[in-house]
Amino acid sequence: MDVNTQLEALRLKFIGDLPKRMNAIETSFDEWQSSDNSEHLSEFHRLTHSLTGAAATFGCDEVSVAARALEIQLKAIEQAETGLEGVDLSLINTLLSDVAVNIDKATSQPS
Repeated sequence: MDVNTQLEALRLKFIGDLPKRMNAIETSFDEWQSSDNSEHLSEFHRLTHSLTGAAATFGCDEVSVAARALEIQLKAIEQAETGLEGVDLSLINTLLSDVAVNIDKATSQPS
């Protein structure tokens, strides 16, 4: 198997795993909302950051851009250290929805 074939197989596996990644991100968001625990926020941020980079690596640019927008907001929330107080949850929900929409697009496109 040549390198291009191996890379394409990795890309297709990554795309196939996107719904599972989205589920983990949504779960971490729910856990953070229900607990207002900084560890859950950190996990939410870490998973989003990981998706941002991996999506860019595997050519899922729209997913990466949407995840990056969410990641920027999460980083600002972490740095503010205020917990959920003052957080615009409707913005976070909108950004999370944008990530989900772009993941749906990426997973429904023919390979």
